[in-house]
Amino acid sequence: MPGIENEWLRSRSPATSTYRVGMARVVEIVAKVLAASLAVALVLYLAINAVGWVQARGTRGDINKELTATLAEVVPTEKAALARLAESDPRPELSWIEQDCDFPTSDAGWMVQAYSQRCTLITMTAWPVADQQAAARLADSLPVELAGAPAEDSGLPRCVTLRAEGARLGLGDRRESTFVAPQDDTDYGCGNYYGPRFRARTLAGESSDLDPTRAWLVVRHEQELGQWTLGCLHWSILFCDNPFGGKPAHGEPPQ
Repeated sequence: MPGIENEWLRSRSPATSTYRVGMARVVEIVAKVLAASLAVALVLYLAINAVGWVQARGTRGDINKELTATLAEVVPTEKAALARLAESDPRPELSWIEQDCDFPTSDAGWMVQAYSQRCTLITMTAWPVADQQAAARLADSLPVELAGAPAEDSGLPRCVTLRAEGARLGLGDRRESTFVAPQDDTDYGCGNYYGPRFRARTLAGESSDLDPTRAWLVVRHEQELGQWTLGCLHWSILFCDNPFGGKPAHGEPPQ
């Protein structure tokens, strides 16, 4: 079999052997370069996120200090407002103060670019009423500095603005007196807006959902406590993660 024998001889020639050794060396070098590049990328990735995690802890501490100072200023005033409204005739059935914090985002398309934490203080007082006229009479009897001045209706279904003061949209200081109509199905409309918030914590009173089968006058005061930029962590390759892990900094309320 001279053909097979010649092929075997060619495969054993010095030139062929040198070529194969050279290719193996190239593959080995490329593999080492790729492994080193991946190792460097992983180290940088972990280092960047470790720094971000440490910075987030510092930011949380700063926010806690700021919120503690702010709450010490505003909570006593809101407790005094609740006490004044509690003296009205009839007396309110529900009243509480809650601190609500959420995480608005800065987006590019459908991708989150950065997180912020925003906190507000919400003071709620609610009376069951017979109808809208009864709610309007009761709102007129309350102090203007607590219930707001006569205002145009917001136009929301089953939710009539009777008195208001402050900006309707955006952060700031807003007072509202609102008639909330009863509803007997699962879709309570604007009535759900006046229940406890998802991440809210109660600072005074006992927060509760409104009974949707009853009509209510709700006096609500919302004031901004602050907003802070958090940035993001990149524990996942593509997505920006919340540096606070969805748990807001709250500060300490006054005793």
